[in-house]
Amino acid sequence: RMPPPVPPPAAPACAADSAGGPSPPDSDRPPRTQAAATALPVRSAEHFSSDGKPAQATRAALHAIPVRVMPEPESAPEPAPSRHSPTPEGDVWYAAVQQLVATRAIEALARELALQSQLVARDGAHWLLRVESESLISQPTARERLREALQAAGHASQISVELGAVADSPARRIAAAAAAARLRAEEIVASDPYVQSLMREHGAKIVPGSVRPE
Repeated sequence: RMPPPVPPPAAPACAADSAGGPSPPDSDRPPRTQAAATALPVRSAEHFSSDGKPAQATRAALHAIPVRVMPEPESAPEPAPSRHSPTPEGDVWYAAVQQLVATRAIEALARELALQSQLVARDGAHWLLRVESESLISQPTARERLREALQAAGHASQISVELGAVADSPARRIAAAAAAARLRAEEIVASDPYVQSLMREHGAKIVPGSVRPE
């Protein structure tokens, strides 16, 4: 005797579609092919460039550009002191201005005029001064106060101020003396044995402008 034929398995129930209705029966569906059932590998967007070519080919066409990193400056260099050329008349003028400044006989613009000017000539009680700043010449009040202070100190009763190059003013002498003192202080620090050992063993260095005389 032959066994009875086994009926085919029943088709599963159709799932509802997104609209909520039943999906069409299997007879209405197109047959599923092997190519459609096989899942394709998914590549992320980073594997492709903007023109659709693989990113590896795009990166191969690029050339690396070297980047130069600039070192940070240690410190801003200090401005060089103004040139100073001492003169015999400058010695007289420097002593007179130092006296007026110490006794507070001149202040504000009159003090600035005295510091920035150079004594060019002396004719008895008349002294000729020279400055490089036009703004100081255009201050008659400052000039008169300086004249009064000089007369009260017994130096000159009349002064004249002209515009021109200055090479020996009290301000330039003060700047030159400060630069010389700073240079001596830097030489003392650089010659110290402990500082030399730090520079030799640990690569230490003196920052320019950091040494100040006391």
